Amino acid sequence: MKSAGQVVSVSHLTKILENATDEEKDYLDEALGCASRGFFRASVVLGWSAAVHRMHKTIERLGFDEFNKKCVEAKNAGGRFKRFNKSFEVHSLSDLRSVFDIDLLWVLEYWELVDSNQHERLSICLTMRSNSAHPGEAPVTEENLASFYSDLKAFVFDNPKFKLLRLSLIH
Repeated sequence: MKSAGQVVSVSHLTKILENATDEEKDYLDEALGCASRGFFRASVVLGWSAAVHRMHKTIERLGFDEFNKKCVEAKNAGGRFKRFNKSFEVHSLSDLRSVFDIDLLWVLEYWELVDSNQHERLSICLTMRSNSAHPGEAPVTEENLASFYSDLKAFVFDNPKFKLLRLSLIH
């Protein structure tokens, strides 16, 4: 166990870029631009999109058939997963994008790509994303934003289980 301690304020948000791919950096650069201008809700929506992109690309790397298998296993597991009652037939990234993020997090936990505590914290990030995308009275503060990005960095972008292979082109 270790303390993330990496993103402690808005001024430290650029640390999220350390292990981001070029595709993710497009979203995250825009997200950080929003944050620097005080558009925290927009930043959260874009930041979550980058994290989900990483989750999707990891599932693609590990195999859609394996994802489908884990969905069925989680549905039948009982215990902590007793309320998870979904199954999916995913064969492409397009199919995967139709899976709700909350369901995705349950499958990732069952697959042991995140543990139960990470799942819960990522669920809080997802709630912040949902709250940011819809009208409401709960503001997103600088502290909320720092916590959001700290969790995404620690549990998704720096998580070795979500590491993406980088292919170099030979010229």
